[in-house]
Amino acid sequence: MNDTKFFQEIKFLFESYLTPKKDSLQLRVRNISKDIILTEKDMNYSKVFFDSDLNMYKINKEGNIEAVENDNFETVVMRQE
Repeated sequence: MNDTKFFQEIKFLFESYLTPKKDSLQLRVRNISKDIILTEKDMNYSKVFFDSDLNMYKINKEGNIEAVENDNFETVVMRQE
């Protein structure tokens, strides 16, 4: 099996088991030191962005997007309630 076919089959495998719409998935930020997942009340998720590697970015005071360089926070994928 060539690499392209292998990766296509793996992609289809994940898409068939885990999809944002079907499983109501969402990206959230976890505070590692407090072991809590931040809710919309804790932070404004409209100002937080995530890339395909689940790195976090925020809009700074000047309106530019910058990477979040804080090891206390991590991106988690969870189901919506």
